[in-house]
Order: sequence, then C-alpha cells, then structure tokens
Amino acid sequence: MPNNDDIFSIPYYITYEQMNVINEFRWNWLQLLLWTRFYLNSITAESESLPYVASKLYQEVPLDFYKSLSTFYGDANAQEFLDLISRHISLLWELIGFMMSNDSENISATTTELYQNANDISVFLARLNPFWVQENWRLLLVRYISLTIQAIRDTVAKNYERTIRIHDTLHRHTIVMGDYMSLG
Repeated sequence: MPNNDDIFSIPYYITYEQMNVINEFRWNWLQLLLWTRFYLNSITAESESLPYVASKLYQEVPLDFYKSLSTFYGDANAQEFLDLISRHISLLWELIGFMMSNDSENISATTTELYQNANDISVFLARLNPFWVQENWRLLLVRYISLTIQAIRDTVAKNYERTIRIHDTLHRHTIVMGDYMSLG
C-alpha cells in the first residue's frame, strides 16, 4: 500500500489550456440543456420570450459547438456536427409540439428520429476522434434524450417537481458529456 509521500509524488495536473477545453465543452452541452429547457418552458407557458429563446437555442447554441470543434477538427467537421446538433434541436421542437397536442403517432415517429440522430452523432464523433468510442457516445446521447423526453412529458403534464429533479439529473449528465468530449 502506498504511503502519502508516494501519492503526492505522482505528477497529476492539468494545464490552464486543458482546463479551458474542459470548461468549453461542458459549457456547450450545458447551454444545449438550459436553452432547451427555456424553450420548453416558454412554449408551454405561451411566453412572449419564445422567439428570442428559440433564436438562441437554434442559432447560437449550435454555433458555440461549431466554434469549439472547428478549433480542433476544422470547419468542415464542425459544420457536419452543427448540422447534426441542429437536427437534434429541430426534432426536440417537433416532439414538444406533438406532446402538447397529444399526437401519439408523431410522438413515436419523432422519438425514433431523435434516437437515430443520436446514433448518427455518435458515429460521426467516433469517426472524428479515435479517443471517442461510438458506443460511449451513443449511451451518453440516449440517456440525454431519454431524460429530456421525460422532462418534456412532465412539463407538459405540469408535474413541475419531477421536472426539476429530472433537470438536476440532466445537468449532471451534460457535465459528464462535456468531460467526455474534452477527453478527445
């Protein structure tokens, strides 16, 4: 068993630049979560803020991902991810509308598309970086979508206490997603 001197002699640290990368990817995933939640709350409450929130979610959040990824992987790869994450956002918008109108047929079809989009994102990210495992990304994205769908259902049903608990879990999960992205 190592003593304390052995533990402290192991050089384990990260640079300022590495911490910035971790924070940037965490920020991107957290922004997606937060602005999706703001959108959900705005549309279900019929808030006047909806067009502003929608603009932030659909235009600015994907661009933040684009900027982060283009630094490491180039503009073409960043654009491909931007297209995939924009599709994810569009599908969530559709799903929210279908849940609000209780359109079970379109809820099912859109949910299937969301999971297919998650698979497309995981394939893309695994191809982009050898340190990212496709199955890990798929599991992270499937959990994110599953929790997001639960949050949408509970918000539409006005089960706000449960929605808050789900968003706490989603918050922690998106930090894990950001951390995994920064490992690449």
